[in-house]
Amino acid sequence: MGEQIRRRRRQLGLRQKDVAEQLGVNIWTVGNWEKGVCGPQIEHWPRLIDFLGRDPFRQPRSLGEHVRREMRMRGLSYKTFAKEVRMSPETLVKIVRDEYGVIDPRLRSAHQALQQRYGLRKL
Repeated sequence: MGEQIRRRRRQLGLRQKDVAEQLGVNIWTVGNWEKGVCGPQIEHWPRLIDFLGRDPFRQPRSLGEHVRREMRMRGLSYKTFAKEVRMSPETLVKIVRDEYGVIDPRLRSAHQALQQRYGLRKL
């Protein structure tokens, strides 16, 4: 990820300071991302995707990957997204990790809503 950020910054002729201002973070954060010391937190992803001009991850192939992408695009935490789709954060984590197992019948409708939202067939 850091190399993608550095490449885009250089392509645009920007300094780390310019990127930091554009993304609403400090210059040290951009430097750490570029060096691979740490990665962006979820709340930074929407602006970072705009900066890169694309989603840097592969196309989603499973329900979990679709949900993870949606959370990243919108900068939502597990807790916030789980509340939005009316399920527990713990269940959402299992779905994102594609650890379906047996879905609690009380959560089946939320699970089905996620499948319909992303146009996926039944799992």
